[in-house]
Amino acid sequence: MSPFIFTAAEPSGDRLAGPVLDALAQRRPGVSWVGHAGESMGRCATLTALGDVRDLSGAGLVELLPRLPAILRGRRALQDALQHSELAVFVDAPDLHLPLARKARARGVITVCLVCPQFWAWRPGRRAAIAEAFDLVLCLFPFEVPALRSWGIAAHCVGHPVADRPLVPHEPTGVIALLPGSRPAEVERNLLPFVAAARAAAGQGVELVVPWRLRAEPPELAGVRFDRSEGPDVLAQCDAALAAAGTAALEAALLGVPVVVSASVHPWTARLAGRFVRSPWLALPNILLRRDAVPEIRQDLRPETLARALEGQLAAHDAAEVARELRALLGTGFADRAADRILPLLPATA
Repeated sequence: MSPFIFTAAEPSGDRLAGPVLDALAQRRPGVSWVGHAGESMGRCATLTALGDVRDLSGAGLVELLPRLPAILRGRRALQDALQHSELAVFVDAPDLHLPLARKARARGVITVCLVCPQFWAWRPGRRAAIAEAFDLVLCLFPFEVPALRSWGIAAHCVGHPVADRPLVPHEPTGVIALLPGSRPAEVERNLLPFVAAARAAAGQGVELVVPWRLRAEPPELAGVRFDRSEGPDVLAQCDAALAAAGTAALEAALLGVPVVVSASVHPWTARLAGRFVRSPWLALPNILLRRDAVPEIRQDLRPETLARALEGQLAAHDAAEVARELRALLGTGFADRAADRILPLLPATA
């Protein structure tokens, strides 16, 4: 029997998918998978990688253009694999995965989406595309489920894996985490302003640590330590964090680390996206709790602006309460909950 598809297209998706693949492998060790993978998925012996997710990563409308040749090559490899599979799990990356899933489903492939496209934040018209593309949507956030079901889409909430980790103890370490993003364009845009802001907020003596997930070697910056560990492992060492909007910001909040979220993209991307954004918030902790639970700074990378917000978070005492609220909302057991929904879709003889 041909292997099934389990594929991601960016580092954050790879980190989410790895534990789910492990849970599936424990229960059905004889089942083989193929797909684009990163370090987390690549550690699972039941998966054969079609390519590296970092070759497919891109963000924004302008920033995506240099990545198109690699993305098209990855898309062709995935199309070829889909010709011979009965089941496909697509992790996030709707711009790449939605068209592929729609065509695969039309051919009779059972299609699963892990991480619902953010129709609630922007591009609400995507709901028709989601309904056409997927037999099942596994959501990270509970508020997504009722809307999807009201549109006739099978959906279940599986929560977030970081909710399964312990809260970070409130013991001062003198370390601040900088999380400028997982894609090269994001890192190039955010890293130096983040460094300057953290130094302005906490002084020159503070140690700054950056989880480094890019292939390229990190730059040499005095007082900055680049760490190849996973973001949550780095955050567990820190007093506070300055993070680009996205998964890292939610991870920090779930761990109880005071965080400032910077939502900054290319000006043209911001201008175009402004016509479609639906949510009053851009930081995931705020979207989930429907309030200003953490500071979010939009389209302003001036170090003095970020530093003022970070100073406030260093003095705040509500990060653990924010974490408990988020955990109560999302629940625990992410990998097992996702595997429980995928396993019944596998053929009994697989």
